[in-house]
Amino acid sequence: MALDNRVASPSELAGELGETVKHVSYHVKQLEELGCVELVSIEPAENGRVMKHFYRAIQRAYFEADGWERLDDGEKHAVVTTFMRQISDDLSKAMVGGTFYDPDDNHISRTPMVVDEEGWQEVISLLDGTAEELLVIQARVSARKNREKAKKMLAKVAMIHFRSPGHEKKAWTPQHASPAIRLPASRLDTTFSLREPSAATPTQLAMALSRTVRTRMMTVLNERSVTSNELAGELGESVKQVTYHMKKLVELGCIESVAIQPPRAGGKTERSYRATVRPSFNAAEWEQLGEKEKHSVLTTIMGLISEDIADAQATGTFDDPDDNHISRTPMVVDGEGWQEVISLLDKAADELLVIQAKVNARTGGERTGAMFAKVEIIHFRSPDNAKMDGAARGSK
Repeated sequence: MALDNRVASPSELAGELGETVKHVSYHVKQLEELGCVELVSIEPAENGRVMKHFYRAIQRAYFEADGWERLDDGEKHAVVTTFMRQISDDLSKAMVGGTFYDPDDNHISRTPMVVDEEGWQEVISLLDGTAEELLVIQARVSARKNREKAKKMLAKVAMIHFRSPGHEKKAWTPQHASPAIRLPASRLDTTFSLREPSAATPTQLAMALSRTVRTRMMTVLNERSVTSNELAGELGESVKQVTYHMKKLVELGCIESVAIQPPRAGGKTERSYRATVRPSFNAAEWEQLGEKEKHSVLTTIMGLISEDIADAQATGTFDDPDDNHISRTPMVVDGEGWQEVISLLDKAADELLVIQAKVNARTGGERTGAMFAKVEIIHFRSPDNAKMDGAARGSK
């Protein structure tokens, strides 16, 4: 995958990957025999005593649906495991290297969904198309006339779509379905309605999302209205803790009371709550936050993403069904390309909400037979900028 966007020699690759030149050279030869890479040029090394061989990829590390179906379960598991390990390594290096938060106008989104089969396929089509568009952006960056002068950044985009073990929980009932998905009025879909604008400021929303339990609560309350007891049961938290955080979210202007539920046998009346704001920030709102607030929100979201993946892998839903989407796209971009990537991913995240709204309209809120899914999209700067000379040389 290091050769997807550039030309490099085995010695350059060895330095980047922390492997011996002999080991990398062997595998480059294997990839050449398999028709995955090709020799581009042979140039004298700096000392002039040996010749360096430069290669590039001629086949993307990517499977179409029919190609994926031809693999057996062992081969599929090996490929997915490799991709996930690389994504994990990318994130770890960026966080340790201090580039994950720099620049801070990247894109990180976590979208829990409840979909039928049609909605599942719509999500796959959206993410497949987004992955293809990333390559188009890369091609435009490479073709720009000023590419030699413009400052370049090595970026990574990871998109992961998988089934969540949430489907094991009690099916949601239609009366709890709430048209709580909110988009800007310019992108309003007729299948759901907008509530009045929230009074929550970006700082108040950041305070709400600085705690993992509140972020998980906001995710549920953006989908439907629930009581403290129902939410506690779903999240596996105590009613006392959930009630405390609900009061805090009301004070912050992030949720509101919408109905009083009749008492159950021997019980008390309960209030139902729903979110008044999406747990997300646009560029202008994000700029209003301080560094500490930004770091707190990002840490919470990344923690939840890690939990999502770990839970799905532990319960066996990560590879079921196996027509999900997992992609890792290394890119070399200039400032214009960076912004194009952000716009593309923001648009994809909004489109996921439109898909969810269409599923809600089709099913009337009925969750029987539905699949719980998660879509994680992470775009960040890689710490490998010191190797940019080699990366820019062979951009395709």
